[in-house]
Amino acid sequence: MKFLIVDDDPFIQKMLEITLKKNFPQDEIKIANNGIEAVNIVTTGEFIPDIILMDYMMPEMSGLAASKEIRNWAKDKSILIYIIMVTAKSQRETELESLDVVDDFITKPMDMDVFLSRVKVGIRTINMFEEKTKLLKENIKLYDHLVEINLINEKLINKLSEVIEQMAVSLSEAIEYKDLTTGSHVLRVGYISEAIGVELGLNEDKAEMLKYAGFFHDIGKIAIPDNILQKPGRLDENEFSIIKKHSQIGAEIIKPIKYFSEIIDGIRHHHERWDGKGYPDGLSEDKIPLYARIIAVADVFDVIVSKRPYKEPKSIDDAITEIVKNSGTQFDPQVVKIFEDLYKKGIIHKIYERVELIKNTDQRLVEALKSIKSVTSIKEIK
Repeated sequence: MKFLIVDDDPFIQKMLEITLKKNFPQDEIKIANNGIEAVNIVTTGEFIPDIILMDYMMPEMSGLAASKEIRNWAKDKSILIYIIMVTAKSQRETELESLDVVDDFITKPMDMDVFLSRVKVGIRTINMFEEKTKLLKENIKLYDHLVEINLINEKLINKLSEVIEQMAVSLSEAIEYKDLTTGSHVLRVGYISEAIGVELGLNEDKAEMLKYAGFFHDIGKIAIPDNILQKPGRLDENEFSIIKKHSQIGAEIIKPIKYFSEIIDGIRHHHERWDGKGYPDGLSEDKIPLYARIIAVADVFDVIVSKRPYKEPKSIDDAITEIVKNSGTQFDPQVVKIFEDLYKKGIIHKIYERVELIKNTDQRLVEALKSIKSVTSIKEIK
């Protein structure tokens, strides 16, 4: 602790100095003979005290004026200096005027026990201030650390999203080996479903999960025999009953992955109908999970405009007409309305362009890998 005694009376200076040294032998003590000297000592940084014992009446600059200057300087520097006014003036007005500026007020002649008690109050105040400042600094460090952790988490989440999306593309290609029409189809269904979800007001996380549900809605086709998936004509009743199982199989495939728990019903029920005539469980209207109702529209639209072994593609106008015609029977009317709006805004067209770009990029990578397939040394590449 540092003390500054400010008094023009050498006797008072000595008495206060002896008292402080006796009770606080480890602390630093400095003396100023008047207010001007005190202000210069503090504001030049020569000696920055924790506690000032300031005489009220001094020539040239009063203790009150000196206290004001020191207080303003300390405030600008965010420094706490505890000032105790010591004076022979005992008038109530003097005390009130002083306490507007300083922290405590003692009249002369002083009871030294009371004086020491007041000094100890100042020391406790300063210690509490320093502890509070320390805690604030630690909190700032903790806050900065939390901000840093959040940034790292955000990067990890973004990376996870990239990995999941890449995984979805890879899985779609794996399905494509079984069903040559499925690869790009599931990507388009995923992105269209996501766009519908966003327009419906789903938050970012929900819309992303909906996209994954679209990506994986046909994953169950991995378990369907090739001769059924790739049959050029229409399926007979038995074959159709087998292929209908793909939605249930897909749900079972995704089920063990906890991260995708909320999309399981969307995969299982994407062939349900609004009128209850769909499969596998004959659900109707709002009993059909929202993800499934959305995927159903995106799925059928893409099937209509795509070439399949058993049919030729139809125009987009024909597909839109077909979707609208089945609103309220096969499809959720609200989802159909939103899908129409997205089409009119050109968003569906942009999604198809995006998927085409993804597939072309993947194809270029495949061709590049084929071109170096026979390379046996890194020197050959160079």
